[in-house]
Amino acid sequence: MAGYDAVPTTQEPKPKQSTVLACIYGLVASLMCAPVMMSFASIIFADPFFSEYSPELVKLVLFSSAIHQLCYVRWSTMPFAVGQVQDAGLIFLSSMARFVVADGLQHDDHAATTMAAALWTLGLATALLGVMLIVIGRLRLASLAQYLPVPVVGGYLAYIGFYCGQAGLAMMSGVEVTSLKDWPKLFHGSGPAKMCVGVVVASAIVLTSSIAEKRKWSRASKSLIMPFVLLATCVIFYFLLYAQGSTLAEARANGWVGALPARSEKGGTGWRNVSVLKPWALYAPRNANEVLRAVGRVAPRLIPSWLAMVCVVAFSSSLDVAAVEMELGSPLNYDSELQTAVWKSKFRGAFATPARWRGDAGLAARRSQHGCTRLTG
Repeated sequence: MAGYDAVPTTQEPKPKQSTVLACIYGLVASLMCAPVMMSFASIIFADPFFSEYSPELVKLVLFSSAIHQLCYVRWSTMPFAVGQVQDAGLIFLSSMARFVVADGLQHDDHAATTMAAALWTLGLATALLGVMLIVIGRLRLASLAQYLPVPVVGGYLAYIGFYCGQAGLAMMSGVEVTSLKDWPKLFHGSGPAKMCVGVVVASAIVLTSSIAEKRKWSRASKSLIMPFVLLATCVIFYFLLYAQGSTLAEARANGWVGALPARSEKGGTGWRNVSVLKPWALYAPRNANEVLRAVGRVAPRLIPSWLAMVCVVAFSSSLDVAAVEMELGSPLNYDSELQTAVWKSKFRGAFATPARWRGDAGLAARRSQHGCTRLTG
């Protein structure tokens, strides 16, 4: 989205038109962000331990994104801004989650204890990250990102892209890949066939986007490319599954479809069994003291990773502000926008939901040209 050019307009839309435009842009942004948030949840909780909890974890990340956006609507100096999680913090959150799982296995903790410890650890790390960003913003250090050499910025973006690409290949092939030495696992069994499907889908998105650029499609049409390609992929997949006479259970067994979530072992009518509250039940197992002990064990050892996350998030958030600034063609207050990200981190931490912020440069700039308001967010 950040690649689209902002096209100025000399005619301000009428109030009614502005409201309609705001709703349309908000809907388009939601259609594009939702699949990305789901994939980010898979990256953060990439350890096989989390597979049986994946539906609840995806809901928590989506809820985190909603909190994220509401804070941006409330505090951003740009009334048209969309702020959604990006990829920089995923590396650290995923690493922390893996570390908590490894510690739980080492100490023979119950699965529910390890799950809760991982969520509380990530939530606390996010909230404390917000505190550090307040300090950086108050000291007016965020604008230092303007003086970073271009090769440094490029190298940072290249590393983030490599990490996300590796995570995508691991998700497609259904194996755990954490480093280059694990890459041979990608080519075992049905891994190559699964990766081919993913490559075809990605190629379809890129090719369609290229055609849209050449034929000068409208901005709204370009934004709908990814959602429609993903929808078409699902339709084609299940049509082929039906045509071959295969069942959904067989597709699940072969790793083509995600496994069903584990059923609750305990019955009853407690709040933990209310469907809408089940994701939050992961934070509150009945053995709360064991969760506290697990968090206390891992927290001190995660301080180096947390400090690295603070530096990277502060840096990349400043880069996002710079990208929006370039699209708008007017200066922004780096430190003020960074502190907006701070409040989002603190609120997400309070809800124990991990995420990281992203200022949508291209879409933000385009909305500013069309008179859109906070209703978009």
